Amino acid sequence: MKKRALFLLSAGMLISSVGCQKQEADHASAMNATDSVAVASKGMTSEVAKPLTGSEKRFVHSGDARVKVNNVVQSTHRIEQAVSRAGGFVTQSDLESVVDRQEETQISADSVWVTTQYHTQSTLTLRIPEQELPSVLQHIAQEIVYLDYRKLGAEDVTLQLLNQTLEQQRHQKSAERLEQKIDANKGRLNPILTAEKGRDDKQAQADGKYIEKMALSDKVNYATLTLALYQEPAVLNERKALFNVPERLRPSLGFQLWENAKTGWSALEQILSFLILFWPLGVVGTLGYIGYRRWTRK
Repeated sequence: MKKRALFLLSAGMLISSVGCQKQEADHASAMNATDSVAVASKGMTSEVAKPLTGSEKRFVHSGDARVKVNNVVQSTHRIEQAVSRAGGFVTQSDLESVVDRQEETQISADSVWVTTQYHTQSTLTLRIPEQELPSVLQHIAQEIVYLDYRKLGAEDVTLQLLNQTLEQQRHQKSAERLEQKIDANKGRLNPILTAEKGRDDKQAQADGKYIEKMALSDKVNYATLTLALYQEPAVLNERKALFNVPERLRPSLGFQLWENAKTGWSALEQILSFLILFWPLGVVGTLGYIGYRRWTRK
């Protein structure tokens, strides 16, 4: 009986242990799922950004977002590396610290305590391959602490690409027909010159449409995302020298009086030099006064 009771007790403990392990595994799976949902819920992923697999539709994907991160410098570097690994490139990366407030407190005769509040921010312009856009957005979502806004758009340019292709073909065929006309009019100068000019115009139009198509295809193949990052303001405290002249190095009273006297004499010389410019007026005034006195005596 004792052996049977011991066997049942051991079996019960084993079953309980297996059940606890299963619950822990289920809980871990649930936590991982919750974390994945939390990353997605930060708002960077969207059905708008997902390329359409197997569809003939062509879209130009673009986006604009402003997000708060824990560390702007580190997040900027990680996002740039993620874009590079995805086969994309960074066309603009601006990183700066902006001073919000600064106060100075004198703590000794020759030094001050400077307290500076500032925030670090960066602006990124990213070109991301169309198929890699969702994964890059998920990576950016991992850096987000708070989402200010995100705007994602997909412009359908299927007909625009088709129109550019057809226009390019029409101009190219027209240039080829003019080439045939030039060959058929050998020996006649005026028709050849006219046809040559027409061919050059048509070829230029065909080349222009080809370039427009290439530019639009580039926008289709690489999504453009403008991303602004910022973080909580930080405070920097530092001690700086105060460039005040010590009292013991100030000049004496006698020296200051002598210097002021020389300055006053120089000012007097300048005034006299200025007044001497008007000596003709003094001569005329003196002669007039003498004449007036003689006239009044008579």
